[in-house]
Amino acid sequence: QLHYIFSSIIAITLILVVCFIVGLLIRTRFGNFAYRFLEDNFLKRIPFYKIIKETVIQLFGNQKTLFSAVALVNLFGNGNLVTAFVTDEHDNGYCTVFVPSGPAPTAGFVYHVKNEFVQKVDYPMDQAMRLIISLGSGSRALMKSVRIKDTRGKE
Repeated sequence: QLHYIFSSIIAITLILVVCFIVGLLIRTRFGNFAYRFLEDNFLKRIPFYKIIKETVIQLFGNQKTLFSAVALVNLFGNGNLVTAFVTDEHDNGYCTVFVPSGPAPTAGFVYHVKNEFVQKVDYPMDQAMRLIISLGSGSRALMKSVRIKDTRGKE
């Protein structure tokens, strides 16, 4: 039992040290060149590599997020609300929202909805992502900040 715990600690430590060293190497001029060479000649040939890379960078990277706000949307005008992310707002009284499907927040649907059916919520983007990944578990905090509207979009 003790050997198993000791070997697990060594393995985890070794993995962390290797990741740290690779991260340091990538920051050097030679490491950056080697990474670009590897990516251009091998990784980009793997199916879906580019899509997965861009999605991961968008979700966890330092780039500006695609979403401007978290919202609850009355999609079908029947009072049922879906958690969505506002991606664009238009001058014609509509906005574009992305409704992710759990537990994979990168899959979902894009809707163009009248503004009256979109209620932006003061809720952190990362918390909303966790809510989607957890299939709605813990949505009490999100729903506390909501003014419920009737089926015509009025309060």
